[in-house]
Amino acid sequence: MDKLQVKGEFELFAEEKDKFFLKVVAADLHFYRNAEGIVESLTLFQGGQEMPGKKVD
Repeated sequence: MDKLQVKGEFELFAEEKDKFFLKVVAADLHFYRNAEGIVESLTLFQGGQEMPGKKVD
């Protein structure tokens, strides 16, 4: 099973405007925007799991 908890920086590759994937592990990131178009949250899809995250200021 791949783990995203590895040190370093990783390049994200765009699949769509708000959907990205990584090449170092099998993982996708989807960003979600509000009505004003501001990103409010994201979900990490990895290993059959969906892990949501909210934006913090």
